[in-house]
Amino acid sequence: AIQRRYEWRSNIARAVLFSVNADMENFSEDVDARAAHATWMKGDTDRIPFTWKDHPMSAEEPQVYKGLFMSYFMLVGLATHFNMTSSVCPELEVDSKPHGALAIATVGAEHAFKFWVTGVSTAGIADRKEEAKFSEDNWGVSTVDYIKSINKLTPRQWKKIKDAAIGLTEKLKLSVSLTQGANASPLNARGSLFEEDSEAEE
Repeated sequence: AIQRRYEWRSNIARAVLFSVNADMENFSEDVDARAAHATWMKGDTDRIPFTWKDHPMSAEEPQVYKGLFMSYFMLVGLATHFNMTSSVCPELEVDSKPHGALAIATVGAEHAFKFWVTGVSTAGIADRKEEAKFSEDNWGVSTVDYIKSINKLTPRQWKKIKDAAIGLTEKLKLSVSLTQGANASPLNARGSLFEEDSEAEE
């Protein structure tokens, strides 16, 4: 059971890292531009842009956010979760609110963007091996903080998130690459992310 939990967590984090790496590599060939993008996406703000489906790309743009926990990175993580669990327990796809999987996907995206804050990925550098581990010691506090925000999601918001993630499992054959985690300092914004659930929103 412990081994399966480890594999579950690792597979979600790896899939998210793969998606972040693709985003960073396609964003720009300029190292400084990639560094600025990674720093902005990672957060250190009240919103943490990478957690949102629609978000500004810099502080200079209008600060409009929509679709909390519906970014492509979050959906890739949840799609990986559904791919792993549906064959074992199909009802998980329908009835469960996968708080843990969403938290792992969110923390995984944060650690992945942290690898890119210099504009060049530092994943796998030997002298950063210990601090780069995706472990409870390094990321436990961050995960708990994100859970506080995830617990605020309404049933309708959960349905939107799950429908989008399940749709992704049907469209994509997810590729998973090996990686390690990263150390992080907690962001106060992690536990205070919130989006009002309005029926007018699509």
